[in-house]
Amino acid sequence: MEEKLLKLSFITAIIGILALFFISEYLDYEHIDIGRIYDIPEDDKIKLIGVVDGLHSNENITFISVSEPQTVNVIAFDNVSIDVGDKVEIIGTVSDDDVIALRIRVIG
Repeated sequence: MEEKLLKLSFITAIIGILALFFISEYLDYEHIDIGRIYDIPEDDKIKLIGVVDGLHSNENITFISVSEPQTVNVIAFDNVSIDVGDKVEIIGTVSDDDVIALRIRVIG
């Protein structure tokens, strides 16, 4: 009886993990144009795509200027490995006139 229960719990755990994986593939943030950021409520999560125009790093914070053709300031609290001219996808939250980056990825 214990062996059957152990097998059942193992199979259920595997199915649950696979279901979470497939569900997470379909979750996506709303892609918005940089010019529309000022219409988005504060603390909403967004995805934007643009080109890095400026970059300034301190020890624990990086300030990034991203344009597409409007410009927005992005604040990252991690060291990021991007360069001026990189096309990036940024997922973050809206804060005043800036975006607080949760994830930054170079896309081309």
